[in-house]
Parts: sequence; structure tokens; C-alpha cells
Amino acid sequence: MTILRTGNKGVTHKVSYYDILGISPKASDEDIKRAYLGMAKKFHPDRNPQNRRLAELRFQVINEAYAGLKTREKRAHYNRTRRLRAENDNKTNVGVFAQIGEFFRPRNKELKH
Repeated sequence: MTILRTGNKGVTHKVSYYDILGISPKASDEDIKRAYLGMAKKFHPDRNPQNRRLAELRFQVINEAYAGLKTREKRAHYNRTRRLRAENDNKTNVGVFAQIGEFFRPRNKELKH
């Protein structure tokens, strides 16, 4: 799941599981667990009855982030997926006109008469 956050100027950007838990990508297993438990306790719906629906949503996001980072294997998979998405985003942000130019650029075979 990709979580989007809207900034001050209405710009939307992706939020990583690391951002959600407030940790570094180089955090240890213990740091990840500690961050998760602290946030789960803080945002548990039973502790926030004044705005239970928002607390439930936050709690779900926190649980998803922890589930994706709690083991080294899952963390490695998440990091690979994140890196591939970033590379793909960079390729698609070239612009429509650059992509159209690629379409019309002659191939090596076409240059030979």
C-alpha cells in the first residue's frame, strides 16, 4: 500500500513505512519494535475515544508498517520494492514529449539503406 500525505502547498508525496514509524532505514530490529510498540500504544483506538475513527485508521497504518518491516526478510523485500518503484518513477517522469520523441527516433536497423 502506498500512503500519500499532502504537504503545506497541496503537494502530495509518498510516505514510507520508515516515516510512519519515525525510524531510519538503518534501524535495528529492536528499534523497529520499540517504535512500533510506542506508536501502537499512543494511537490505539481505546486510548483515543474522542476520535476513534481516526485512531483506528492510524492504528491500521502503524500495524501495516510494522508488518512490512518486522523481519529482516520482509524489510529487504520492502527496500527492494521501494527502490524499484523509485527507479520506475524516475523513468516515467521524463515527460510526455520525451517519450514521444523516443517513439519517432529511428532505430539502428532503420538507418541502414
